[in-house]
Amino acid sequence: MSRISSYEDFVARVEELGFMSLFPAIPGLPSVEDETPPGIWFQDDTTTDPWNWKSRVAEEKRLAYGCLLGGIKGFVAPRMYGHFHAAFHLASVESRWKDGVLSPLAWKAWSQFDARAGIGTRELCVLCGVKSGRLDSVLADLQRTYDLTVAGREYRLDRSGRPYGWPSNRYETVGSWVPEEWWSLSDSRDRKDAAEAILAAAAAFGTGIDAEGLVRRWKLEEHPRNLVP
Repeated sequence: MSRISSYEDFVARVEELGFMSLFPAIPGLPSVEDETPPGIWFQDDTTTDPWNWKSRVAEEKRLAYGCLLGGIKGFVAPRMYGHFHAAFHLASVESRWKDGVLSPLAWKAWSQFDARAGIGTRELCVLCGVKSGRLDSVLADLQRTYDLTVAGREYRLDRSGRPYGWPSNRYETVGSWVPEEWWSLSDSRDRKDAAEAILAAAAAFGTGIDAEGLVRRWKLEEHPRNLVP
């Protein structure tokens, strides 16, 4: 069903639900693709093209975007961001590196942000000395754990300074990108509270939600049984 036909419709819908995947990936939960007519995709228009909304919404800080739904690409509304952060950000990158659970490439990529506010995928590949394919899983994992987030997009520039080609994502650390006021919009005291809030939201707008499956898929602990539909 096409509920969304414009950028403002899209932002309002995600704010209403609390979170939403970009493509159908979570059984029982709506996605942007599900709720938009197919004819408006890939038209290179930031007002009417859903493919461009993901970058625009991050640049304007209206919603968070990235591999934020247990590693699935999607959007999180400001009011739910603190819950997702509490549920998925379990330890700092530094502590994971010291504990030996972070790859050398992930540490090298993360370390580049010490001296830079934001970095595009192409520049990060150069800094790390790898091709983009090798960084994809690293960047996805750092988004899943709420360490990095998509901050917008970057184009290649020709000799005259004009953008061309397909854009790449630009990333920032969560600490530098997230508006300070977002943190006061949720009241999760710990991971259990956060999981309850996320599952309650999913149960409220989903259809036939497999809460047990969602908990296993997202590795959420202390599953509140009373929220299972």
